[in-house]
Amino acid sequence: MTITIRKVEKKRDLRLFIHLPAEIHKDHSNWVPPLYMDEWEYFNPKKNLLFAHCEHLLLLAFKGDKCVGRCMGLISKDYNKSHNENHVRFSNLETYNDPEVFNALVNHVADWGKSLGMDKMVGPLAFSDKDPQGFLIEGYDKPVVIASNCNFPYMVDLTEAAGFIKKVDCVVYQIPIPDEIPPLHQKILERAEKQNTNLKLLQFTSRRKIK
Repeated sequence: MTITIRKVEKKRDLRLFIHLPAEIHKDHSNWVPPLYMDEWEYFNPKKNLLFAHCEHLLLLAFKGDKCVGRCMGLISKDYNKSHNENHVRFSNLETYNDPEVFNALVNHVADWGKSLGMDKMVGPLAFSDKDPQGFLIEGYDKPVVIASNCNFPYMVDLTEAAGFIKKVDCVVYQIPIPDEIPPLHQKILERAEKQNTNLKLLQFTSRRKIK
């Protein structure tokens, strides 16, 4: 079936872009859905000021009427200038286990980057290392953590088959939480409570309280 790549230009397309991962990962036990309110702001150039420093495009892939993939392309002008690079980035790449869809999206971003003078593509990498980057290559049986992609193993296979090579390993550390507070930490807590009589423990239940 023919693959069609469409640029996200309308609100209904952005809705598809934001909610497609939930469909792809519906049988993925460790996948955690994002905060959709935040997703709408993150992918909105009017609210996400980081877009002001980047050329960008959001893409959707279709087979017939079915949306089967998505990808964001970015060119960080400031970063490229400061590092003397001409790199285009791909990020937020989600597909089913389909090499044709994967390659169609990645090649579209590559061609877009070339048209703007870029000579190398890197990813998955969004605006900065504060965003999820890279693909998970180990620990598929562990819960996903902040700033880490939660992907199926086939995404790594598709990436390598497309000719990408690994640049660096990023490591996530897991610290077990004990059932009881360790004695040393308990003493620190007691001292803090004695020295700071105005110390209060607050639990935030809404954004309004955080502000």
